[in-house]
Amino acid sequence: MEILALVDKARPTLTSIQVLRGIAALFVAIGHVIAEFSRLPAFSGGYDENIVQFRFGVDLFFVISGFIMVYTTRGKPRTAAAGGQFLIARFLRISPLYWAATLLTIAIALALPSALNHEGMSAERILTSLFYLPHRNASGDFFPIVGPGWTLNYEMFFYLIFAVTFVLPWRSGIAALVVALGGIVALGALAPAGNDLIAYYTNAILLEFAFGALLGYAYVRGALNRLGRLALPAAAIAIAWIIALHLGGFEHMDQRVFFYGVPATLLVFAAVVADAQGKGIHWPFAMMLGDSSYSIYLTHLFVARAASIVTAKMLPGCPVWLFFVMTLAAVMLVGILTARWFEIPMHHFTSKVFRSGKQKTAA
Repeated sequence: MEILALVDKARPTLTSIQVLRGIAALFVAIGHVIAEFSRLPAFSGGYDENIVQFRFGVDLFFVISGFIMVYTTRGKPRTAAAGGQFLIARFLRISPLYWAATLLTIAIALALPSALNHEGMSAERILTSLFYLPHRNASGDFFPIVGPGWTLNYEMFFYLIFAVTFVLPWRSGIAALVVALGGIVALGALAPAGNDLIAYYTNAILLEFAFGALLGYAYVRGALNRLGRLALPAAAIAIAWIIALHLGGFEHMDQRVFFYGVPATLLVFAAVVADAQGKGIHWPFAMMLGDSSYSIYLTHLFVARAASIVTAKMLPGCPVWLFFVMTLAAVMLVGILTARWFEIPMHHFTSKVFRSGKQKTAA
């Protein structure tokens, strides 16, 4: 995912971070593709999402987001107005594709309700989904119309807090950001049980943004330049950690920030240290997946569900492994095409409109 506005275009692209974005999106997609196995006649096993640790991709996204926000805003204006511009820019960056995915989901739910787990499309549900506000679905869970959008609710909350810190100098702002995120989580732990909104907005997963922000600060200050020899061990520990969670059937999501957030932070640390040493990953296809990560993230559920329905009806004897390979290939293809034909053009359009609006305001 690219960053819109308040980004120093002269800063070098951190290729390994971009690759990690692609990996994070694929992790989430793989988990949902596996979940679609249950729809296949050839699949006779059971599916337990708790033993498939692909949700780790979300935690990786959050740590990366914290890092990128700090890295890309170094040296930018630090005023309340600049904070407002940052927030508007982020809103414009993530909303077009998310809104399109939301509207497409609504259309499918109305036209082909059997294709989705239709849970009702009230005006309140639609508006809260479009504007990144938590709202209970029919199952009682805080999920928007587009399932993966729950992470965007937290992203926007993080952007709001980050935007407020623009009233402080960069260094003080980062300190305030980390303290604010930690304080919010601490308040949630101390608050009386029973208020679901307080519990939602004080979720410990917010600390993953703080982890990324601290890495971003350390990177910009040059504190990671001498730690090149730690990149490989950090990556190895993170990978072994996730494998151990998989083999152990990890189910304690209330401890997610430790069990997922720590290995995610180790991977991002390894990536930025490798880039700092000039040893980042430069594989063209991996970079392409990174560039398309947001599109992959928001479109993969459509592809996975369509693939399972079509396969069950037209290829009932299709082996599970073949379904997995074909569907994952389709997920990547659709994500790449969506990024090229919709996400990136819309990004350029909204960026142009945003800059034009700022110029008119200044005039």
